[in-house]
Amino acid sequence: MIEKQKMGNWTFAVAMERKLVLGADEYKGSTFSISNLGMFGIETFTPIINQPDAAILGVCAIQDELVMDDEGNISKRQFMRLSVTLDHRLLDGAVVAKFQMDLRDLLQTPMNILL
Repeated sequence: MIEKQKMGNWTFAVAMERKLVLGADEYKGSTFSISNLGMFGIETFTPIINQPDAAILGVCAIQDELVMDDEGNISKRQFMRLSVTLDHRLLDGAVVAKFQMDLRDLLQTPMNILL
């Protein structure tokens, strides 16, 4: 069972139980989708576009990785990979790459959203 709540121009689906099932009418008319398989521990994946969307963003799992700085010090960092699938008939790949770089920068420094 899904309860709809209106907030401005956005419609949010809220699962009343643990099972969330969206029908075609629930996501009809979108142009961009987000798929989050990272919550299931998926490290990388290629999302498939839901037609007629122009693009879809895939959010992968957060992973611990060892990195070495310029002085040779090794430390543990957390990384989250993003992947974008786009319809090249509708979008230029360079524009989407710039979007992905901007999104990365905002996720790395979230205070910039406020500035």
